[in-house]
Amino acid sequence: MKNFFVSLFATLVAMVLFTAFFCLAGFLVFVLFAAAGAPRAGHAQGAVLTIDLSDPIDDRGGAEDPFGLFGGRFSTLRLADVTDAIVTAADDPSIRGIFLHGSVSGSWAQARELRQALLAFKESDKPIYAYFPDYEEA
Repeated sequence: MKNFFVSLFATLVAMVLFTAFFCLAGFLVFVLFAAAGAPRAGHAQGAVLTIDLSDPIDDRGGAEDPFGLFGGRFSTLRLADVTDAIVTAADDPSIRGIFLHGSVSGSWAQARELRQALLAFKESDKPIYAYFPDYEEA
């Protein structure tokens, strides 16, 4: 009978430790996801908004692979967040211009939304620079 209670107690302790470990691990994963999406600190006067168009931009955003964070793959950007950043930069006096680079990927609808946001930014009389080394004039 004594062995039964020892085994029962050892099993309960193991279950509590197992549950505590996975609760802590889940909390850490939650904190990592929250920190990845947290806004960054302010920017210097005369800063240039840099947009890497080779990063995947999705209409709804979010990670396609929930375990992608462990492999170094982060969630895609939301199209609305990118266009909002462009429109906000037009009114921000500390933003001097926009720099686009990378390789464009995505749909025509996404390209149109980005174009409309860039045209709205252009009305602020701030420059838009683009560098795409892989493209040629046709």
